[in-house]
Order: sequence, then structure tokens, then C-alpha cells
Amino acid sequence: MRLSILRTLIKLIPFLALAMLPVLRAGIRPSFSLDSCAWRATHIVLVETTPRDAVFVVKESWKGDLKNVDTITVSQLKLEADAVPIAKYPERKPFDNADADGLSGRIPRQPVSSQMILFLRRRSGTGLHQSSAEVIAERRWEPAGMSIKTSVLWLDAQQAFCFLQWMNPGPSSLGPCIQGTVPVTLPWAKARIAHILKIKDDLASALRLEDPVSRVELIKGIAYGDSYNGYLEALEGLGKSGSAAVPALLQIMNQPPYLHDHREMVKALKNAAGQNAGSVLNDRLKEDLSYWKVKGPGLSKDWWNQDVTPTAPLRMKYSETIEIIRGLRSVHYVPAQETAAQLRDLWLSYPQLNDPSGLDQLAKESDQLVRALQSR
Repeated sequence: MRLSILRTLIKLIPFLALAMLPVLRAGIRPSFSLDSCAWRATHIVLVETTPRDAVFVVKESWKGDLKNVDTITVSQLKLEADAVPIAKYPERKPFDNADADGLSGRIPRQPVSSQMILFLRRRSGTGLHQSSAEVIAERRWEPAGMSIKTSVLWLDAQQAFCFLQWMNPGPSSLGPCIQGTVPVTLPWAKARIAHILKIKDDLASALRLEDPVSRVELIKGIAYGDSYNGYLEALEGLGKSGSAAVPALLQIMNQPPYLHDHREMVKALKNAAGQNAGSVLNDRLKEDLSYWKVKGPGLSKDWWNQDVTPTAPLRMKYSETIEIIRGLRSVHYVPAQETAAQLRDLWLSYPQLNDPSGLDQLAKESDQLVRALQSR
């Protein structure tokens, strides 16, 4: 029952965050993300704890130049004097921020030979003139995540533990690690890390291809994969691939993956289209105008909250339209003035669209674009 509730809670976090973003933005705290850590890390190692504080023995090296039985010191993992093992932590309760004395916010002191997975970045320029043993022992490590707490998996029996912000507002605290709806175990983590590293290698190989058609096709496939970091870097790669990538980017915009960033999409589209960026974006804005002409009049007053999932079609289209308007303003494409004026007037015509709770932002952005283009 406990695990089932935790799975449900974690699954709801992205939807709650989207629905309440203006309110919650200031309260967001770092949380562990295996995918992000694996993507950013220069070194990923399975280690065992030793009697020495913050000193670990490498058991398996999954990324980087560390080898089995190497000893590394990660000073940021130095423990507080009263640190205790995970077994003594209070049981995490759903919808409860943390234990009363804040124990769950501390790094645990696990028994000697306990296993951990470290996601680290090697600080450049350290130890370059030392022997290899000295480099390993004294090298300064940086966390691959937002902090050292969110760059580690602690393995206790078959369960992995990590720091997550379980409730917002609330602190990041240690508990049974769940990624998406999956309870993390060592085998699952190892397989997922290998999967993420393969995506990164595949993207690097695709970016090296000289044939633009082949390069774009492979990169587009990675954008549709299950790695958000891969998606973002794939968009960047498509943006650098020139006009050959424009159809692929428009296809992704028409059929976006589960996690989609319209700002990065418009940025990539501008880069790929080059001097034709204004024309390409204006054509897309015309399509969006047609979409809202059909959809807008029939929407109810509370249409924004009827579907709060990340892929809600109306929310996706609204976000896309806003970012296209901003993109057109950045390239100062004068012919877009008429399109923006029509969209502004359409939005002002319907109270369910021009809702002052925030949806009126689209009309404001359209008007700003019109005024900016009129002044040139």
C-alpha cells in the first residue's frame, strides 16, 4: 500500500506543477533525476562505503576513466557527526513534507560496504601533473545534478533511496526513490543508465554525419525518444542543420513528444530556417490563427483546466502560439503584423479566450508584436 501511494504521488507531480506553476515556482526544490544525472555526468560509478568519511571504493565504472578498486574522495558527501543509517530514518508518509527533526534532509551514514551510485562531473584542470593514484584520490568532483544530494542513489537492500521534493512547498528529503512511476532498484538503474548513455552516443554519431538528410532523420528519431535531455539536444542539433531540418521540426511541432518545450522548438526552427525564419514562423502563426478561429468560439469558460496533462492539446497549442509570436518579434518580420493583429482581435472577441486570469497574455503578446512591427 505504501509503495502504491508513493507511485501515485510521484505520477501526479508533473501535472500538479503545470496546473499551479505561477504559485509553485518559488517553492521548487532540487530533486534527483536519474536521466538528467546520467546525461550530464562525466563519471558514473557504483561504489562501496569505507570506514573513512566521504571515501569510497569503486566496484563498477559505467562511465568515465575510473576503474574497479580505485578509491575516490567526494568531500561534499562528508557526513554530519550525528548522521545515522537509512534504516533509522522515519517512514515516509504520503503528503507529508518531512519528519519533525529534519533527519530526512540529511545525508545518511550507511554501514561500511554499503553501495551507492555516484553521478559526478570531473572539474577540469585538476591533478594534471600528478600521478594517476594522486589524481584519483585528490581530484575535485562536482555533482552531475543540482546538488550532491541529488546526484547520488543510496542502495539499501533491494531499494534505492534518493532526495526528492515530495510535496511543494516543502524541502528535498530522502526516501524510496521513484522515477516517473517506477520504483528504482540497482538492476533498473543500471539498465536505464546504459539506455541514456546509448542515446547520447547515438546523437553524437548522428551529429557527425555529413549528409544532411541522413543526419536530420536520425536526429529527429532521437527527439521522439524517451530522454528529455536527448530531445533538447536533438532540437539544438536540428537547429544547426540548416533548411533541411525545417520540415522535420515542423513535423515534431505537429506531433510533439510527451515532454515538449515550445520555446526551444521555436529557437531551433529560427536557427534552421536562417534568413527565412520570419516567413516560416509567420506561416505557422497563420495556421495557429486558423486553429483558434475554429476552436475558440466553442470553448467553455473553464477550458484551460479541463485537461491539465502535459500533452493537453489546447494548452500545447496556446504555448506554441505564444512562443511563435515571441519568435517573430525577435526576428522583426514586418509581414507578420497583419497575422498578429487578426489573432489579437480574435482573442479580444471572446471572453473565454481573453480571460484576465492569465489567458489574455496571448492578446497582449500579439499586440506587442503589432506595435513593435509598426515602429520599424
